Amino acid sequence: KIEFVPMRTEVYSEESRIPLIRATDNPSEDAKRRDLTINSLYYNLDTKKVEDYTGGFDDLKSKILKTPISPIETLTEDPLRALRVIRFVSKMPDFKLDDSLLSALSMKEVHDAYRKKVSPERAKTEIEKIIKGERPSDSLRLLLQSGLYLPVFSSERLDSFKPITMDQNTRHHKLNLLNHTILVIENLDRIMRENGFSDRERYLAVLAALFHDFGKMDPSIEKPSKKDPSQSSYHGHENVSAELAEEILKRLGFGVDRNIVKSIVESHMIPHSFIDLNNKSMGNFIRKFESLPIDDEIKESLWKLVFVHSIADTMGKGKIDEKELEEIEQKKKSISKIEEFLKQREKVGKKPILNGNQIMKLFPTKDPKSGYIANMQKSLLEAQDDGTVTNEEQAKEYLIKLFN
Repeated sequence: KIEFVPMRTEVYSEESRIPLIRATDNPSEDAKRRDLTINSLYYNLDTKKVEDYTGGFDDLKSKILKTPISPIETLTEDPLRALRVIRFVSKMPDFKLDDSLLSALSMKEVHDAYRKKVSPERAKTEIEKIIKGERPSDSLRLLLQSGLYLPVFSSERLDSFKPITMDQNTRHHKLNLLNHTILVIENLDRIMRENGFSDRERYLAVLAALFHDFGKMDPSIEKPSKKDPSQSSYHGHENVSAELAEEILKRLGFGVDRNIVKSIVESHMIPHSFIDLNNKSMGNFIRKFESLPIDDEIKESLWKLVFVHSIADTMGKGKIDEKELEEIEQKKKSISKIEEFLKQREKVGKKPILNGNQIMKLFPTKDPKSGYIANMQKSLLEAQDDGTVTNEEQAKEYLIKLFN
């Protein structure tokens, strides 16, 4: 991709990231407005030489991401550059941030400038590119660790929560919330790349992993553990996390993807306690996702994304002892069991064998407004799941016997 633009200088106000542009014939002045030195190299068509006005060659050799001028000045003039810098860490995983740039990402001046100058939806494209890059975990660590996630996500509710660096204070986790979240993302990203998931599936799963434990930062969620009051419990944190994810992603301009992310986040605790994996429980679990108004590719794999997330979650506790290894193995077996269940279900179909009209004819005296049809179809699906019902005749006999 080649773009042709005139060289220019830019003057920024304190209120906007949209600059006043002035033309220039001086490439050195043009170079200063760039986000990084490695993006500030010029090819002179007359001399057929590359010209370097900011030290970009040395930074390329040293694999350093550095701003042409003071990082505070670069990032406060156009604070969206802070997200672009973080994105480059994912795009070019061998490169490291210059210390002064790393420090600037955490500066209050940069965060305040972001809130003032950048509209929330401008972050959407950058976040997508971060997650689709080579090392999303490294970039997302910078986003969280610097505190930049607060102005980027622009949530008053999140602003009142504990910081992402909070100690989880539970025997189940050795890591603080930040390090746990990043380890889950790192494991999930690796597992999905190794097991042939599509780029879209990986993107949505990693996006969900970013938000999956945000609810733990809500002070009202943390309670003393019943088993050990000196430790903390976070019952219901997945629901708060799901609400936050939906709220934030909607503000950032995400469409149907935010419903998928919300579903993964609010379901991510289910596989941890999914012990009785019978046909009825598997059928109800799968239908939870099949009823969502989303594209078929993700609808069919959403249950598996939840289980893979759960495996990465277990691996992200900061310790992998015999208990954790057993838990991971059990979840892998559950995935295989559900896959086998789905193959068997295909023989009968995923919809109730009897439709609403057939059920009304079977029970002509019942009032359809009572909701009995939906209840009967739910019972019918469960019977189809366990093989009790495989055809119309059996379905009719089953309902008559069950509801008369």
